[in-house]
Amino acid sequence: MRAILGLVLFLSACEPKETPPPGALEKTGDVVATIDGEAVTQDMIDAVTRRIPAEQLAELKKDDAQYSQFLERIYLGQALYKRALDQGVAKDPELTKVIAMAEREIVASELLEKVAKEGVTEEKVKEYYDKQAKYARPQAKLQHAMFTDEAKATEAVTAIKGGADFSATVTSMGGQAPNGGDLGWVSKGQLIPDMETPAFASNAGDVVGPIKTNFGFVVVKVNEKREKTPLEDVRAEVDEALKREVIDEYIGKIKTEMKVVKPGDKPAEGEAKPEGEAKPEGEAKPEGEAKPAEGGGH
Repeated sequence: MRAILGLVLFLSACEPKETPPPGALEKTGDVVATIDGEAVTQDMIDAVTRRIPAEQLAELKKDDAQYSQFLERIYLGQALYKRALDQGVAKDPELTKVIAMAEREIVASELLEKVAKEGVTEEKVKEYYDKQAKYARPQAKLQHAMFTDEAKATEAVTAIKGGADFSATVTSMGGQAPNGGDLGWVSKGQLIPDMETPAFASNAGDVVGPIKTNFGFVVVKVNEKREKTPLEDVRAEVDEALKREVIDEYIGKIKTEMKVVKPGDKPAEGEAKPEGEAKPEGEAKPEGEAKPAEGGGH
């Protein structure tokens, strides 16, 4: 009896385990939502956002409507995935190959991310930043307004110089100042010369104008000035540019190192034939391989 029981247990253990479907994963982390009875966890969402740069992800989460739409796409994906499994879509042999190739792409992409992360050092960031002439240009933080009436523009300049609020004054005098007239930080070379020359010749706190242009009369307030763009203001941009450089260099290196041999190509001396290629008929057998006996075994 014990022998029979042991045999049953042995055979049960030897039964092949069912292969998990593509996309199966262990549900860890806090449950964010349940879709058709299946949990979507925070760890699953983090896996999706892993490739999104930190600054972009922070901006995405600030916008409640946009982030809600992002989560809705994940929830919809979960609902579609469950229905695909129910309908046996994942068992299609051709789809299995497609998924396998997609997995390879993801793993290869992860390698490039690792290479980029290791290659973008603080020293290289500073070196790249220092070499970029566009970051070394003087900057001014400006507000501007447009008037069709020069007299009104002159009146606005006088009031603003006296301490009146820029946006409120422009509006009350019939001028236009979208977004309060805020231009943010402007680098030298970005504005039309009629505006740029007096603006960059002025000091922080000065009000310039009216300046006659083809579009009307412009009033400009110089709020702040600085000699160049600080590294921290463009760090994300520099990091991204360096990552591309590091990855391009690494891919170039791999291209020179990888060996590509197609069926029918003559491999270099000492190299194996391409996998799956048949040996040409009459090719010599490896040394030491036995030949069939002659004479029918006499």
